[in-house]
Amino acid sequence: MERRRKGFHRLPQIDGLTGEEDTYGSLLQRCVRTSIALKEMGLKYDDIISSCTYNHLNSCVPHISGFFIGAKIAALDPSLSLSEACHLFQQVMPKVMFTGVESVTLIENVIKEVGADTKIIVFGPTDTHTPFTDMIQPQTGESSFRPVEVRNIRDIAVIMFSSGTTGLPKGVCHTHYSILRVPGHSMMHGGENLSILATDSPYWNAFIMVVHSSILTNGVRLVYPTFDFCNPWKILNKVITLK
Repeated sequence: MERRRKGFHRLPQIDGLTGEEDTYGSLLQRCVRTSIALKEMGLKYDDIISSCTYNHLNSCVPHISGFFIGAKIAALDPSLSLSEACHLFQQVMPKVMFTGVESVTLIENVIKEVGADTKIIVFGPTDTHTPFTDMIQPQTGESSFRPVEVRNIRDIAVIMFSSGTTGLPKGVCHTHYSILRVPGHSMMHGGENLSILATDSPYWNAFIMVVHSSILTNGVRLVYPTFDFCNPWKILNKVITLK
């Protein structure tokens, strides 16, 4: 644990299941390479990128890479039914969908159902789609890569979805300005160098808040695919040991 404390500011996330530590250098490299690969696929400013995966060390890469190229971010949850996923998908119609192995069939069916031409990238092995490992191979020009500058701070950055309590879920658009305001509250209240439990998939607003806040406040995310309701103390004890 002493080594982790000394390198705290250099560890953005730790896999809660395996203990694997991810450095800022490694995360940044994967995000840059993914950004370049997306641009080579034809993705450009204002296009929409989506994901449908549980939480893991690479689940934030599409999110950050989207910001790097000026794309909007929207996500689905692996637990959605086909009809629910189709309803949300049609509101954003992403050009690229990053998905976990567990969600490939769902996303294939959604794309077929709505008649989209969305490219699927899979976190894990696949025989029919692009594996995420292809996206993070060495890229020409990665050493000179620079993120695009936002044209207007009021441009849409992220599209999240409402809960659907008063009807079907609707896309809720957040600008770069509104997203930048979120981590400020953590910093104002002394939220530096925190160990943050991260169990929400990219679909949930908590995922976005935790990713942004942890990066800007030197926090470390302890990443789990989901919260284990049957044995919560196993997760909470791991958080305590990081203090």
